[in-house]
Amino acid sequence: MPRQHGLFFAQLPYVVLGTIDRNDDAWVTLMAGIPGFLKPLDPGQLHIDGTLDASDPAVEGWITGAAVAALGIDLHARRRARLNGVLSHVAADHAVLTVRQAFGNCPQYIYSRTATFSRDPTLPWSGSVETVEGLSKSARAVISAADTFFVASYTDQQDGNVRSADVSHRGGKPGFVRVRDNELTIPDFRGNHYFNTLGNFVHTPRAGLTFVNFENGDLLQVTGDVTLTFEGAELGGFVGAERLWRLQVRRSVFRARALPLQFADGQPSPQSLSTGAW
Repeated sequence: MPRQHGLFFAQLPYVVLGTIDRNDDAWVTLMAGIPGFLKPLDPGQLHIDGTLDASDPAVEGWITGAAVAALGIDLHARRRARLNGVLSHVAADHAVLTVRQAFGNCPQYIYSRTATFSRDPTLPWSGSVETVEGLSKSARAVISAADTFFVASYTDQQDGNVRSADVSHRGGKPGFVRVRDNELTIPDFRGNHYFNTLGNFVHTPRAGLTFVNFENGDLLQVTGDVTLTFEGAELGGFVGAERLWRLQVRRSVFRARALPLQFADGQPSPQSLSTGAW
């Protein structure tokens, strides 16, 4: 990773992580810690103090040798950087991510928010967990009001020996994710032209999404199957969308106040304001 990316991760109080469970389902989670809990050991390794809670569906993929992706994002500054690699060491209280890919992203579609701790991030979390097949009524309401989510994807090389995970940010106006029963339809806006997420979907049409309640730290994590739409009348139904993708949600997990952070509201992204609505 470039030196500036290492310094950036080291100052963050949280990181977004993407993992793959034993059923080959992708999950997104957020881990928080006192700034400095993410430490670059050298350009190829990131030391992560802490571990995932046993209730976190992403924990199945938090094992030595697993492909993991990390998104460092400062919502207030609208700055982000991504690391994709493998967990070369996992212990009870820390892990080491060996970096295969590192790259920055532009600030588009990021709603600015300032984070503060709502509780000590080093203490265990004890809260309620709701796991359902598909989406509950309350989960649909959360998604319908969201202006931000995080998405994990992955792919395997043709020989099956090397898996690569990725995790990214998506943003828009509140309600930009359309919810119908257990299906989410997401407009895909113009971005950096890396197409990491979409490229992974072409090869492995599975995704994990997480929606954060920025006021109290609730996390809604979902996983399911993806289909892509590159043309057709429906594509014209959302101004600014270059394509659409759908997630048929198979399982969702709601963990109340699992993130020990709360975020003061800021300003929507100018790019998001230029998009339409369903």
